[in-house]
Amino acid sequence: MSETNDFSFLKKLIDAFKLLSLIMKVDSEIYIHNGGFIGTLTLLARKKNILMMASDAFINKALINKKIRGFSSSKLDLDNIGMFLSIKMADSVTVQNKTQKNLLEQNFQVEGKLIRNPIPHKNRFKKTYKQNPPIVLWVGSLAEVKQPQLFVELARDIPDVKFQMIGGKSGSPELYQEIMYSSHNLDNFEYLGVIPYEKIDQYFCKATILVNTSLFEGFPNSFLQAWINYLPVVSLNVNPDNILSTYSMGLHSKNFRHLKDDVKNLLCNSELMMEMGLNGRMYVEEHHDIKFIVSDYVNLIYSLTEH
Repeated sequence: MSETNDFSFLKKLIDAFKLLSLIMKVDSEIYIHNGGFIGTLTLLARKKNILMMASDAFINKALINKKIRGFSSSKLDLDNIGMFLSIKMADSVTVQNKTQKNLLEQNFQVEGKLIRNPIPHKNRFKKTYKQNPPIVLWVGSLAEVKQPQLFVELARDIPDVKFQMIGGKSGSPELYQEIMYSSHNLDNFEYLGVIPYEKIDQYFCKATILVNTSLFEGFPNSFLQAWINYLPVVSLNVNPDNILSTYSMGLHSKNFRHLKDDVKNLLCNSELMMEMGLNGRMYVEEHHDIKFIVSDYVNLIYSLTEH
């Protein structure tokens, strides 16, 4: 084991003892967590727990086809062992999409409960798609799995469009430096850093398209933020339950060349952008209303306390 791995294991162990101590001190009836090594602590404390599944890669290791910080396909990885135990011993596992539900049953023989991600209600408004220049938005942490460097490359290939990137550098400081270096001479690229949730909506309002370059995710909250603002989504890989095409709310590009073509072609078709944006708005109103999502969690928690 390398010195770096020794330090990482020791840090996780120290964090685990601190968190376990806090769990015992708070003494709640039910804990909600995202699994992994830390997720097993609720088991040690003998508390009921709900595992909220995040990325598809946690239950489908085939998605991890290269070295990515924060993810491993090894069965001996500490977090993977923790995730396996968390899944098998959770009192309930909630999933973000139907694909996760199917994979959970197929790979772990565990029945997941589909509770979609919530988005707060926002009054309807008239969206304009005629900004000059149009604004293409990217939102997420600057982590390897998000592949933000591809967004910079997209900005370089489409110089007559404005590209805005929102996200913190905590995921990978080295990647942040790479983004800053590769974009320093791009007049059409703007890195905005971390924007508080209560202020980020204005950027979705002004944007024309949201682009996602991630290798994989679960169900990106940025999709919901885009659709509540009538914004179509162009995604490189992420397309939970094929909703982009099923509901005609955006485009699933599958490779970078198509991503570039999809962005350029969509920007030239304001009618299609308007149609996709409206479809997105109708979709989130029907499936992701925060009132109903909160009710789902309340009912789940009550069902666990009754046993």
